[in-house]
Amino acid sequence: MNNKGSRYIKVGLLFGVLFGMLAFSASASELQIPTVEGKIGHLVTIPIKVDKIENLAGLKLVIEYDSKLLEYKAAEKSFYTSSLMHVVNDKKPGQLIIVMAGAKGIAGKDIILVNLTFLIKKNSGFKSEYKTDLMILEVEMMSDQLKHLECTKRINSLTVIP
Repeated sequence: MNNKGSRYIKVGLLFGVLFGMLAFSASASELQIPTVEGKIGHLVTIPIKVDKIENLAGLKLVIEYDSKLLEYKAAEKSFYTSSLMHVVNDKKPGQLIIVMAGAKGIAGKDIILVNLTFLIKKNSGFKSEYKTDLMILEVEMMSDQLKHLECTKRINSLTVIP
């Protein structure tokens, strides 16, 4: 084979790989923590959202937060996840383990999976605006067919206002 033919094959393979990557990324869901603001001494609710999902029947999230600044208060299911049972392990300050499961999967676009409520501590020591993040250390999503559902993460900051 000549150099020209070899070059066409390489370019074709490159485009094939790129299209494959685009198809994979287009099919993956994105787990999101939107930008939220809260005042010191007040409660703040932070939604954990997904941009799109098909047949979500199981979810495990491990979330880390600044326990010097935030005090965990509650994790409430949304309208979309009301059919799923959920358990929250909050025994370790600064870390939440949230597990949700159901026999039938849920589907939708731009849906809230769970709303996390925190108290922004008064004795946090911040005199000016401050940003902090909830970190998603682990995420596992399963379909009602027990298949792993791929997802990416997008985390925005909580802005604390004095």
